[in-house]
Amino acid sequence: MGKITFVIPAFGESPYLKDCIHSLRSQTIPVDIQITTSTPNNHIESIAKEFDLPLKKNSQRSSIADDWNFALQSASDSELIVLAHQDDIYLETFAQEVVAFEKRYNVGIIFSDCYEQIGSKLTQSNKREIVKKVLRRVAFIGANTVNSPWRYRLLLGLGCPIPCPSVVFIPKVLKNFQFDRSFTVNLDWAAWTEIAQLHYPIGYIRKPLMIHRIHKLAQTQIAIEDSSRANEDLQMFSRYWPKFIARFLCKIYQLGYK
Repeated sequence: MGKITFVIPAFGESPYLKDCIHSLRSQTIPVDIQITTSTPNNHIESIAKEFDLPLKKNSQRSSIADDWNFALQSASDSELIVLAHQDDIYLETFAQEVVAFEKRYNVGIIFSDCYEQIGSKLTQSNKREIVKKVLRRVAFIGANTVNSPWRYRLLLGLGCPIPCPSVVFIPKVLKNFQFDRSFTVNLDWAAWTEIAQLHYPIGYIRKPLMIHRIHKLAQTQIAIEDSSRANEDLQMFSRYWPKFIARFLCKIYQLGYK
């Protein structure tokens, strides 16, 4: 049994799922890996069997939040939990780095920098990632954790710069935390905001520990096309600012979609 459990909330038939599992199998310390799904199919079931991984099926799914909450619950006995996104890659030192960080700091979640992969190109220097990194570095200036209202606002009030696939949950601190079912795209931003409002410290590792794959079939990219992301962005900015400022920030934020 490892100290950290990676749960992959598998959905549909991702061509990258095996790559994700290989990266988790390559961690430098022992880890536990399991798959959860609300869309059981031959693709997911054969991969779970090939890698001899537990596969837990959620029959009550009505939203992405349900998938993620089910995944968290399935590993609730673990000391640390990562919802490993099926399209992404975790560098081999990911688990080692976050376990060492958690030993030093009492936090509710930990996250790291990440690379973005667009096609075959790996980058940290596109405009989207540069802006997010600036927001992270400013909020955490002089500190490895944030636990004050003004730092939370710096971190989350101008957008969501926390790479969701890099987030590590600490159940003993967060207790029975759940994602908000009213969101389909910004459920991560809403979650970090709730964690901040509950005054759970957030920890940050200033190095890329995973690779986030950007592609047209990703849920975020689909949401951009049908405008649902813009609607949810406005909801989130309105939690931090008056409406007229929220609308302005929303327009600016949309410039970084592509």
